[in-house]
Amino acid sequence: MVQSPSSSGPGAAEQRRPRLSSRRRRILLTAAYVAVAAVAFGASLAFTMAWRLVSGLTVDEEQPEPGDVVAPPRVEVRPDEPFNILILGTDAGLLEDGRRGARRSDTMMLASYDPLTGGLSILSIPRDTYVEIPLDRLDEQLHRYIRENPTKITHAHAFGGPAVSMAAVSHLLNVPVHRYVRVNLEAFVNIVDLMGGVYICVPKPMHYEDPYQNLYIHLQPGCRVLNGNEAMQYARYRQDSDLARIARQQEILRALVQRGLDLGIIPRLGQIVDEIVRQVDTNLSESELVHLVAVAGRMAAGFSPDEIVMNTIPGRDGWMNGVYYWLHDEEGTRQLVDALIWRLTPPPDTVVQVLVRDASGPGGAGSRVAESLRQHGYNVEVVVDEVPVDETIVLIHHGDETMGKVLARAIVNQTATARVYAEPDDSAPADITIVVGRDYVQNQQ
Repeated sequence: MVQSPSSSGPGAAEQRRPRLSSRRRRILLTAAYVAVAAVAFGASLAFTMAWRLVSGLTVDEEQPEPGDVVAPPRVEVRPDEPFNILILGTDAGLLEDGRRGARRSDTMMLASYDPLTGGLSILSIPRDTYVEIPLDRLDEQLHRYIRENPTKITHAHAFGGPAVSMAAVSHLLNVPVHRYVRVNLEAFVNIVDLMGGVYICVPKPMHYEDPYQNLYIHLQPGCRVLNGNEAMQYARYRQDSDLARIARQQEILRALVQRGLDLGIIPRLGQIVDEIVRQVDTNLSESELVHLVAVAGRMAAGFSPDEIVMNTIPGRDGWMNGVYYWLHDEEGTRQLVDALIWRLTPPPDTVVQVLVRDASGPGGAGSRVAESLRQHGYNVEVVVDEVPVDETIVLIHHGDETMGKVLARAIVNQTATARVYAEPDDSAPADITIVVGRDYVQNQQ
């Protein structure tokens, strides 16, 4: 049977609050005003202002917090690939002597921004998801524990902090996890209060108590503005199912985004930023913070929280050694990641015709590319070129150029050489032509 990590293990130490420089606070506060200015005065002006702040900024050298096995990695981000940030909401159990214990991740969401499409998505991961944690992130004591016990993904943070959580999520979803943001419950409550609460319709009486987690939930049904403590109760209620709890967390997140678009928060921006700096831990650099806020400002005018695509990894209930787990559906998860993060699925009610020219030589590589595209909803025809070519290319004939770039990116992930060319041709039999070259085969070997 799975036991929680020992209070004497690497996750047991009380984590100190990150101390961010006053310079970072000034940058973050200025960037926040820039985002609000985008709503009031126009995104292009705000975006220009934000990028003026970037010059001269340096990336912080992150150090592991007490209880974190290693410092979280800074994974390189390619300019055309989605930027993935793991959002961790941590709890803190009470040990027998009343001290705080190892912090598990009560909430895990992978937020992804796609620079090609401008799309923002959030993929929630149930805390009880069965996962294999990469052992290279752990010390020898935990090596033995992991080998002998099935593991829930919520334990990854207690085993070694954000670095282990990032590695576990990357392994689970087969995507790079570039950065993390870690929020504790106190920060969540205070930030919601500073933003003026969130409007939520509580559908039923909610009552639940767990002294071990210092969790006391008592909510009555009805539509109203919830304060920070009430919003925390609503998000953590767990008397129905983990999937229902995740849906409530996503509902709270949408409500917070909606509140953030309200110009009425301007007088409280300084307090909100102070609370974020005091309580929120991240390995985002100053320049990345400014860039993300600038992107948010650019999107803010006319933006609706409903434009954020949210989903949860699919799976089923399961038991091992008498312990409950969420057993994720590997194929369903892969399809969801392709659709939400890589944006490989065509827009609804859109027919995209693709011609795959196999110029890779013997082996049928073009047919494999075509079958993969068909699985994602494209209409595909394959022809075989008699003369092989060295380089894989993508030709955009008509329609949305973004879709061609998305397909090229999918091929780049496998060949690292695919190039995109605009070749308008109203007489072309397809919207997009993909010429599969020998480099595709070489990189598959």
